[in-house]
Amino acid sequence: TAFSQTYNDFGLAQSKLWPEGTVCITIAANIAETAILGFPACFPDSIIGMVCDPEKVRAEYIELMLRYFAADLKEQGKGSAQDNINLATFEQSFFPIPGIAEQARIVEQLSEIAQERRNLEAHFIEVLNSLDTLRQSLLQKTFSGELT
Repeated sequence: TAFSQTYNDFGLAQSKLWPEGTVCITIAANIAETAILGFPACFPDSIIGMVCDPEKVRAEYIELMLRYFAADLKEQGKGSAQDNINLATFEQSFFPIPGIAEQARIVEQLSEIAQERRNLEAHFIEVLNSLDTLRQSLLQKTFSGELT
């Protein structure tokens, strides 16, 4: 969603500029962290980029599916020095890819669930803040002798 550095023309000529909508997954250090590019970008070789054919697969579905399989991918990446995965990890794995209509339905349902989770989280944070305010008020009244 944001960037702080850009390549000059020389750097860009030596790199790959991935288009907006590219699904990204980290393959070293923080294995299996995912995102979808919101703008064209270059990234290091510790990230794999996947450009989806929109007639066959939705980027949002692929990103959600990779999140689901993150624990399995991390386990496959366990090593002696630094954990990592590579393209062979994906070539040797099976990932369920239903039809495009089913992908759209899955993405919609999971998006609704994620939004509800965010709403509940915001509500619980409000409740916790209110309880903390009440606690502080009660403590202040208790120690100032207002409560008996």
